[in-house]
Amino acid sequence: DVGAKYAKKLTILGYDAGLIDAINLCVCEYKRRSDIPEHQWNKYASLLGDECEERLTKDSECSLNTRLFLCAVRDVL
Repeated sequence: DVGAKYAKKLTILGYDAGLIDAINLCVCEYKRRSDIPEHQWNKYASLLGDECEERLTKDSECSLNTRLFLCAVRDVL
C-alpha cells in the first residue's frame, strides 16, 4: 500500500531530523568546550535531557516531530 509506505518514509525522515538535531546539539557543546574551563562543561546527556524538556514545554500536544526527537534522544542515550 502506497499510503503506508509514505507514512513509514515520513516517520523515518522525521526520526532522522530528530537525530540530526541531537547530534548538532552535541557538536555545539563540543565546540563550546574548547573555549571554557572543564568545570563549566555540560554533560551531553544533561544537555539532551534539557532540550527534551524544553520541547515538551513548548509543544504540549507532543507533535510527531517532538515525539521523534524524543525517540532519537532515547536511542542515543
